[in-house]
Amino acid sequence: MNYNFYKTSEKAWKAMINAISQAKERVFLELYIFLPDTAPKYDFIGILKKKAEKGVKVVIIADKFGSYYFPSAIIKELRDSGVEFLFASSWLRRTHRKILVVDDNIAFLGGVNIKKETSKWNDLQIRIKVKTLVKSIARYFVYGYKMCGGKDEQVLFLYKKSFLTKLKNKILVHHPQESLSSINAYYRDKFLKAKEKISIVTPYFTPPRWFIALLDKARLNGVEVEIIIPKRTDIKIVDYANRAFIKKLLGVGIKFYYFPEMNHAKMIIIDNQEIFVGSPNLDIFSLKLNLEIGVFIDNKALAVEAVKIVKDWKEGSELVDPKKNGLYFWDNVIIRIISWFYSIL
Repeated sequence: MNYNFYKTSEKAWKAMINAISQAKERVFLELYIFLPDTAPKYDFIGILKKKAEKGVKVVIIADKFGSYYFPSAIIKELRDSGVEFLFASSWLRRTHRKILVVDDNIAFLGGVNIKKETSKWNDLQIRIKVKTLVKSIARYFVYGYKMCGGKDEQVLFLYKKSFLTKLKNKILVHHPQESLSSINAYYRDKFLKAKEKISIVTPYFTPPRWFIALLDKARLNGVEVEIIIPKRTDIKIVDYANRAFIKKLLGVGIKFYYFPEMNHAKMIIIDNQEIFVGSPNLDIFSLKLNLEIGVFIDNKALAVEAVKIVKDWKEGSELVDPKKNGLYFWDNVIIRIISWFYSIL
């Protein structure tokens, strides 16, 4: 199969380790959060070291903030085995991408980090076995590699200037340093062209005004908009912000569903036909500051599977009642603070 979904962190980890074990030439791994605490069941460190020792080119990029507690002793072990380990570090701008590329054959992207605490989370990762897309994802990995100071010419050679704009299934990115955001352009294009339904799954929902305006416009066009969000996330203060924005948008007829467990997935489905899966949340960091990546796919069989995933998550969720969720004083305060923060960035 060209595409496979994994709906939990552990299922994705198992598939990722299996893919790494088959590597013959290169393994590229880029993560916002990468901690070596998932062994022995999911021993990423062991398999990456083993591959490097056998001559496979292994490059790891970990965000300095998200992976702050990665032990220096294990970094040394990795480097001693031949792994090139780099930290991405920039004030406010993070690499929030989750990328695994194995040779020219397989790529993974989505919302899945590597950290024991997230093992039981609902999440969404997609495995891609379309060579043109895999090569495109590798190219964007190398872009991040250059930004982190990577100097291996054999890796840098994979970076090409031409964009694969004619592909029906596209890799979409957000590169704030280059003022490039095909992800944000996707939101603007697809939301305004939607005819019947927009389904969104996101863990964090504090969007800027332009994104809210797109949702409002879609509703005015008669499009049904539904958003699934966890009732409680891993960040308590974000729960208050999520609820404040949800209350604000209930008035325009958007349906919100509270998922009972942590759901870290990031997916959008347009008219039950077109899918976007990737790393971005619907907040200021992903929409303006971070490096992000995702894939837009127009594939009937995959769309059926994606719609079923959303349906299953909805059935286990609680529909938010607009009559019981009016804005209170502190909701307005939260919204004003976040809006002010957006305005100065």
